[in-house]
Amino acid sequence: MSSTNTNTEEKKDDKILINKEEFDRIRNARGAEVCPYCLSTNFVKRGTRQNVGQVVQLYLCKNIGLPDGKGCGRTFSAQDIKGKHFPLHIIIEAMSYYNIGLNLIDTCNVIKQKFGVAPEPATLSDWINEYKSLCRYERLRPYAIKMFGPKETIEVTTMAHRQLYRFRYHKAKTILMLEEYKNRVHFPLKEYLDNVSSETPHQYFQDGERM
Repeated sequence: MSSTNTNTEEKKDDKILINKEEFDRIRNARGAEVCPYCLSTNFVKRGTRQNVGQVVQLYLCKNIGLPDGKGCGRTFSAQDIKGKHFPLHIIIEAMSYYNIGLNLIDTCNVIKQKFGVAPEPATLSDWINEYKSLCRYERLRPYAIKMFGPKETIEVTTMAHRQLYRFRYHKAKTILMLEEYKNRVHFPLKEYLDNVSSETPHQYFQDGERM
């Protein structure tokens, strides 16, 4: 009885080490789909592991139908975070700051200030190369950084329309899109976006019912 109580207390203590926000993130994160070693779908959750920047959900394979008559029994993490020491939201944030014009070193410094942890510049460079097939802005970035600095690339305006609304407008991407497609139908759209922050009649949005 005493050993059982001790084990229960240890499990409770383990849970206390993870705050509610982190627990919810793990619970809602994309889980594993198959065991990467035997491709079985017969597995269960088996605790967590603390990495540099995140808590990772671990899984235990329970497949016992291998050709050699032995079970797999190996522990693994979800495929989308296996081998990654940083959570996905930090990877995305780092790539986003780099894309607006910061260099590798400055980007890592910003991530360090914002999250308390940051990759090395070489690691960030690897992420950019790994995900460039998904983040196609990488082909436009060399042209965009010649037009605007990091603070001017995206125009940000906070509007008080009965509630705070943050308007964001990627100026460089819009200009490059017009230059590439040369469709005159899109030019009025750019003119409208350019004037949102300065000419929007905010008073009309502060009272009355919302549609």
